[in-house]
Amino acid sequence: LENIGHLDFNDKCNIFIGTPEYIEDYLYKIGTDFDYAVYDEIHEMDDHYENIIKLTSIPISQVIRNLVIVLLMTKTMSIAEVGIWGQVLAVHAFLYMLINLNLTHAMSRFFPVMSSDKVRISEIFYGISTVVLANSILVSIILIIFDIFFSQLFFKSEEYSGVIWLLTIFILLENIYNNIYSLFRSLQEFHQQAKLVIYRSFFELFIIGGGIIFFSYSNLLSINIIFYLFFLSLIFVIIVGLIIAFKSKLLVLTAPKFYFLKKYLNFGVPQLPASLSHWSINLSDRLIIGYYLGLDNLGVYFIAHRLSSLLTFPLT
Repeated sequence: LENIGHLDFNDKCNIFIGTPEYIEDYLYKIGTDFDYAVYDEIHEMDDHYENIIKLTSIPISQVIRNLVIVLLMTKTMSIAEVGIWGQVLAVHAFLYMLINLNLTHAMSRFFPVMSSDKVRISEIFYGISTVVLANSILVSIILIIFDIFFSQLFFKSEEYSGVIWLLTIFILLENIYNNIYSLFRSLQEFHQQAKLVIYRSFFELFIIGGGIIFFSYSNLLSINIIFYLFFLSLIFVIIVGLIIAFKSKLLVLTAPKFYFLKKYLNFGVPQLPASLSHWSINLSDRLIIGYYLGLDNLGVYFIAHRLSSLLTFPLT
């Protein structure tokens, strides 16, 4: 590894041997594209990177954001409307798996070994974004055509068909954000990843939290208003994320390419059952509770689930 680090790096080389110092210095070049890696334990890590990893591993801003917004919702909205919001988050998580096809997981697998080739990374990133956008539009069309059916399925009532329409915009914006987030994570840009999370927490606290307070005093607050506030905050975050990506020279302007698609799908699609299992364990209970017990009980469960993060946060 010493010679590779000093001279050059060839992604066709897949056996690496190195001391802890050089492994630490050049691990980002290896990524996950290797058959064997022989090295000793890494005893120390630079304080700068260690602090960044701690920041991204312990998302204080996310916990505060979720807590404040949930508490504001409980004080200003009906428990059924809180249940609707919880159901929307669970449905989106399920649809995200089908839309994304684990292509962002493939980014984490293949991007580290070509981190210096910004043009190639940009081509693939734009290609993945195009595929995800096309899938999002297809899913949105299906949701809109069968809005009454999905309203009854998710909310046990036809009156929430408008929420299904709003869900389509939710899916599109959230998927764009997740692509940008996955770009930073795949390139191991922990500092940029942390900034993106903090910016999102700030915008949601300011826009959604402030909006809830304002519209509740104006007696105009509704689940539709919550969606609009969320859309506005997410648009700001996406813009900031793209500015960070271009300013950090992680992306360049180029046309999307799709030569990678077969390779990335071969990696991502077989992982869909595992992703589905993870969703089933963590979020499928909301669909079951909402369908059999109603939105009021789902709202109570959603609030309790979010507040319980306060107990697990110090442990993690």
